[in-house]
Amino acid sequence: MKIVFVCTGNTCRSPMAKAIAEAASLRAGIEIEFKSAGTCVTSASPASEHARAASAANGLDLSGHLSRQVDAAELHSADLILTMTLRHKDYLSSKYPGHEAKTFTISEYTDGCEEDVDDPFGGGRREYDACYAQLSALIDRLIKKLNVTDRQKGSVR
Repeated sequence: MKIVFVCTGNTCRSPMAKAIAEAASLRAGIEIEFKSAGTCVTSASPASEHARAASAANGLDLSGHLSRQVDAAELHSADLILTMTLRHKDYLSSKYPGHEAKTFTISEYTDGCEEDVDDPFGGGRREYDACYAQLSALIDRLIKKLNVTDRQKGSVR
């Protein structure tokens, strides 16, 4: 299974989501490939300083991350596309039609609501830590949901 997390600049939320999800799926013993991308990436940039710090404080390393623009090939190869906001979901629907059945906001997919993941960009460490905590809780529920599916089907792959 391949899951793509999508945010705006691919320097904060989606890289943190990817790192959190990789660690959580490893702990759960399920094999999933995670990717992250942005809707508005003009050049490859590292994860933001505060995203790296919030992740490092939780044992995760974003030092090798470089931002990248979402594209049709990435979406086509994904089994599940999880956006940080309803706006990202709507953007993907209009720019890359045909993937609506597998595109959700992360809160919609995990909790059945369309609550946005707050964008910490431009904020301080407190905003990034809050974003990390929000993502961590959502991804815990995501992994539990996928693990149940894995047990029911015999495999997530």
